[in-house]
Amino acid sequence: MSSTIKKIIIIAVVSVSLLFAVIFWLHGNLDRIAREAIMSYGSEMTQAKVTVDRVSIDMLNGKCVIENFILANPKGFQADYAIKVKEFDLEITPATLTQQIIVIKKIQIVAPDIIYESSDRGTNFDQIQRNIAAYLGPSKAQSPNDKKIRVNHLSITHGKVEAVAAFMNGQPIAFDLPDMYLNDLGKSENGLTPGQLGQAIVSVLKKELISTVDFTKLAKGLVGTAAGLAKTLEESSGEVVNKLKSLF
Repeated sequence: MSSTIKKIIIIAVVSVSLLFAVIFWLHGNLDRIAREAIMSYGSEMTQAKVTVDRVSIDMLNGKCVIENFILANPKGFQADYAIKVKEFDLEITPATLTQQIIVIKKIQIVAPDIIYESSDRGTNFDQIQRNIAAYLGPSKAQSPNDKKIRVNHLSITHGKVEAVAAFMNGQPIAFDLPDMYLNDLGKSENGLTPGQLGQAIVSVLKKELISTVDFTKLAKGLVGTAAGLAKTLEESSGEVVNKLKSLF
């Protein structure tokens, strides 16, 4: 066997060994890499801290589970967080992972716990939406070769909302969030960037929050209740005074 053939065989063996080493390393570290990417990218995009306890990826079946996802409130808001989800599931078409458009068959967000906070600068979801828009500005222009995403089905179900505002004196009011179902996100746009997908999800949530929680009505209701209580107390105190006078 010539020295040239030996070198070719050695290079081939080393290359295959390195390939298997990389695959083995990825298999053991992919969950951690995905978790760190979600937290880093999510925090940068929303300008609010994103934390995730665990990411579990099944590459063979194209399934991903994200556990204990928390999106903190952006700067200027007092509540502990904006969104908390114990678990949500993604199902990806594995064959598309190497293509320009990655197809996600479905995203299921179940029982999100949302705090909808109003302040003099608008709501926390207004600010999150503005932050994502700023992130997606001209400085983040996409290359034609960048990966994009298409989501066939998105569901957000069994959500709970707590409305919070300064005029409520620390007493939140709870609401049930209507279930939401969306199809073909990114289909007409030939795919969405991860930031654009995040903006689309926040927009859907914000729309439902606006229709579910009316802070102006809540404020008027509380003012009316306070006025009624004051009148009742005034009338009651007058009645007590009159009864006391009748004793003398």
